[in-house]
Amino acid sequence: MARTWNAANGELLRKIEGHERGVLRVMFSPTSDKLYTASSDKTAKLWVVATGERIATFEGHKRYVMRMTLSPDGTRLLTSSHDKTARVWDAQTGKLLATLAGHLMEVEDAEFSPDGLDVVTASYDGKARIWDLRQLSAP
Repeated sequence: MARTWNAANGELLRKIEGHERGVLRVMFSPTSDKLYTASSDKTAKLWVVATGERIATFEGHKRYVMRMTLSPDGTRLLTSSHDKTARVWDAQTGKLLATLAGHLMEVEDAEFSPDGLDVVTASYDGKARIWDLRQLSAP
């Protein structure tokens, strides 16, 4: 569960519920009206902040979703997981666009390049990899 609070007085504004296990990361959309959550239930989700309504579920990882970030233009969500992959999604619909597989251990972090054309991943296997998204085909 994620919660939103009034920063001025500490009042609980909303409980955002829907994950089957713990929420590991949260992140606002660029417009702050939506919230992304990543969970140990192997999913990430997109919510409307004002209502708590779920818009999309990003499903496909086989283990915890550890990190997530948006592309510079806000159209794609990048997730990294303990399933040894990172994945690129349509940030609004949850459609899987690419799976970045090749690490030998958990992918702890991933980030878009400033132009959004590349992704770098970091893994417990001791390697960082750069992925050219123009060279990847759909999953």
